Amino acid sequence: MTRRVWVTLGGQRNSSHQLFLFPCAGGGVGSVAPLAGELSQEFAVSALRLPGREDRFAEPPMGDLGEAVDLVAAELEPMLDGRLTVMFGHSFGALLAYLTLLRLGQPDSVQILAVAGRQAPHLPVEGMRLQDLPDSALLAALDEAGGLPTGIGRGETADLLSPIRADLALDEQHTHDARLPAVRPLLFALSGSRDPWAAPGAVGAWCERAADGFTHLRCDAGHFFPSSHATVIRRRLAALRDGVED
Repeated sequence: MTRRVWVTLGGQRNSSHQLFLFPCAGGGVGSVAPLAGELSQEFAVSALRLPGREDRFAEPPMGDLGEAVDLVAAELEPMLDGRLTVMFGHSFGALLAYLTLLRLGQPDSVQILAVAGRQAPHLPVEGMRLQDLPDSALLAALDEAGGLPTGIGRGETADLLSPIRADLALDEQHTHDARLPAVRPLLFALSGSRDPWAAPGAVGAWCERAADGFTHLRCDAGHFFPSSHATVIRRRLAALRDGVED
């Protein structure tokens, strides 16, 4: 049986607003659980779980960025049921959310595209290329940035790194082009002041992809701030949602 990529989580299932979470590289439902729990106070929340991770670890990961976008968009489209919608992506998930929005034709029901910890899509990646690091160095980089689960054992590292490397390979296929389409929904960028992989200025450059409104939340944090700053993010999204409705 084919598994679906979108997992509906708890929260305001009957809400007039829904939110779709696109995790960072290698992430799934578990990696966005703290943020999803907070956001479920305001939205009906669903999270993305691509093949090759969590309970889909035995399945081969996606190897083509275009095919991944096609799959995510095809399964998301019937879930856009007329309710006002937020698409929230972190790191690689921000790129995937942006490309999915474009593939869907930017439907009117999508009110906000939130992009966290990711340089604007027309900018090349600068600094450390994580995909080029050996396992030990990649684990060290993730640990330093706060991206390793607590208490992880040595025997678990392969399971952890496999989906991360798969998503980093997808990310590398993206073409950085200044002619990329602008975003019609409100564009909400979020950055960490101590993020080693996505500097606030590079995240702020998403403003160049905004056709209408743009706002930027800067957090005093590193790369994996959506979980630690979940309450701040929920409050800002709720305010933006209500402002968009006005």
